[in-house]
Amino acid sequence: FRWCPRADCSSGQIHDTGRDGPIFTCVKCRTKLCLFHETAWHEAETCEEFDHRMKKSKRKLNESFSSRRIGTEKKPC
Repeated sequence: FRWCPRADCSSGQIHDTGRDGPIFTCVKCRTKLCLFHETAWHEAETCEEFDHRMKKSKRKLNESFSSRRIGTEKKPC
């Protein structure tokens, strides 16, 4: 059984992962949720593709943060 994740929806339902996989679609408001990632459903992407994109995005963010940090903390020779 899953409750709809939307704050303004009070619906809940039994989710059959064998038939529907990780996609939860609320029967009342039609909100889609990925049960594997506990986030909004990633349209046109498998869970594996979503993971790959998130890892790339996180790596870019970390590299950007590191570059800015190095730029403010380095000392001239």
